[in-house]
Amino acid sequence: MIALDNLYAALTGSPTVSSLVDAKIYKFKQPHEMEKDLKSAAHHSLISCEVADIAGPKTATDPIFVVHIYSRQGADRGAAYCSDIAEAVKSALQNGWSGVSVESMGGKVSWNSETVGHQFKMEIRGHIKTTYTISLTASPSSPQQEDEEVVFVATVSPSEAVQYRFLLYGPGTGSAWRDMTGWQARNSFSWKPGSKDVGASSVKVQVRAGPQSSSQIDQESSAVSFTITAKPGGGGGAGSPPTITSLTPNLASPQPAETEIDFICIASDPDNDNIYYRFFLTGPGTASKKKMVADWTHRNYWTWIPESADVGNSTIEVQIRDGLHAAEGSYDANASVSYTVTAGSGGTGSTPTITSLTPSLSSPRGQGTQIDFICIASDPDNDNIYYRFFLTGPGTASKKKLVADWSHKNSWTWTPESADVGNSTIEVQIRDGLHAKEGSYDANTSVSYTISSNSAPTISSVYVNEYGNPFVGEEIVVVCEASDTNGDQIYYKFFIYRESVGAAREELTGWQTENSVKVKLDKTDYGGISVYAQVRDKYHAGEGGYDAEDSVFIDVQRAEISSVTFSLASPKAHETTIEVVCTANKSSGLFYRFWLKGPGTGNVWKDMTGWTEKNSWQWRTLACDIGANYIRAEVTDTKAGWSDSDTTGRRVDTGYTIT
Repeated sequence: MIALDNLYAALTGSPTVSSLVDAKIYKFKQPHEMEKDLKSAAHHSLISCEVADIAGPKTATDPIFVVHIYSRQGADRGAAYCSDIAEAVKSALQNGWSGVSVESMGGKVSWNSETVGHQFKMEIRGHIKTTYTISLTASPSSPQQEDEEVVFVATVSPSEAVQYRFLLYGPGTGSAWRDMTGWQARNSFSWKPGSKDVGASSVKVQVRAGPQSSSQIDQESSAVSFTITAKPGGGGGAGSPPTITSLTPNLASPQPAETEIDFICIASDPDNDNIYYRFFLTGPGTASKKKMVADWTHRNYWTWIPESADVGNSTIEVQIRDGLHAAEGSYDANASVSYTVTAGSGGTGSTPTITSLTPSLSSPRGQGTQIDFICIASDPDNDNIYYRFFLTGPGTASKKKLVADWSHKNSWTWTPESADVGNSTIEVQIRDGLHAKEGSYDANTSVSYTISSNSAPTISSVYVNEYGNPFVGEEIVVVCEASDTNGDQIYYKFFIYRESVGAAREELTGWQTENSVKVKLDKTDYGGISVYAQVRDKYHAGEGGYDAEDSVFIDVQRAEISSVTFSLASPKAHETTIEVVCTANKSSGLFYRFWLKGPGTGNVWKDMTGWTEKNSWQWRTLACDIGANYIRAEVTDTKAGWSDSDTTGRRVDTGYTIT
């Protein structure tokens, strides 16, 4: 299965996941085959992934992928480490992988006697995206006048069990994409543009696998441009308002709860003006109060999926206007129809039950840690299950607080703050909508969880990684050793302080996770600099502050001459070769220059070598050199770092007599 191969590739391609299990990631690895890996791997852990054997129509496009995590790491035989690996897997897969989108992820830690360790069985409800070839055509072709009907037809391959949704963008939608049809089996969209649509518009279609599949969009077409021109003579505001012919349900009353019912309004306008529709519902599900269920739109129908709360008699009303007579708050015509909803077929069945409510990370955890609470539940009649979550603890002043209202999502994510330090209770309630009403529930369970206080990181030392005092021109590495008792990520920022340059700090890095910085020393650093390190986690000081700071003073040296020696002592007869050697306080990486001043140079200084890495010069004396001479030796760390105004320690002049 390609989707499983791609899941395997996503896990092996995650450095975090791979490092936690020493790259021990497999497909369909059986427990009895794991002994060697669990024993030999550094972290005594591995992952096996597979596709669950799920019966029913969702197998083809919406399978359940299973990631089995096995571990013996630590004194608890892998209990906590399984949760850590599961968190990394969730982070790697939460946005889906190649060809698959993710609907939900859940699981829990349990003991596995066969591997003599713990396991985390993560079930991932995915949707395999179908690749389609899509073309979208308009009839008649652009441009067309307002009030002329245009039909957009999508041709899709493969076309079996496909749903379509058409979207419009243009002047009539406020230059925003607007859903014009909702998901439908029809591959066409009929558009009757009005005066508000005059100008350039675009239409596109989205497609997905049939109605039993995920809510995800599988593919989207390119937008088709269409131009609407104004009708000669302008609009029909002086004409007649629209009228309603009928309001009809597509299924005759009564129908059971959970049945999808369309209420379709047939209306006309004698001037062919655009017609706007809105729908209201009054009945048991609205506490007998009139409730707007669809605001003004060009869509002439409303889709209703009644729940158990709607069992009984309801009234559906439609109002219409053309925008040229009644104002937006009123209408030109209206009609209503009565409809009876009976108890759904599942209402006589069984209520859903909860198997477990499990945190993704074992308690206790420090404040600021993201924790998922995952509820595993089932319904014997395969009815939809709704979940809602409550929190009670220090952060809610010990009052029960709704933190996630009814939805199909079976998990709640909590990032506790300092106010949550202490013991809290997380409760989940479930219902299938066919038994308990929305204000109540069919089953519930809770779990206690402890949040510990979070300490700021501290610095133990800031030091230079290289031995000895560095020289101008060298690159050094400054290291900050810091720790966080909660194991939170530490962020580092480094500054340099130069007394010689404005006596101010200069930022070397922004906030980073690396605890070191490279510093290239230049001539302005001679005499010494200070490098400051600041640290913080994300739970105390913000980006503009820091939790701790320390510094190190660095005594920066520069090249200086230790001695200048001659191979032959002065005085010496001419026609002699004399080697002049300059010794510095550093043996490599320096530049030297030798000068001569005497009778042979007209008693002016003459550069005899230029800057060179060689620390000696051979002087072949001639008759023109007879008399008093001077030899100058100079040394520098970098050629660009030399200045004739700063020669202390770097220049030595020595007299020499030639006879």
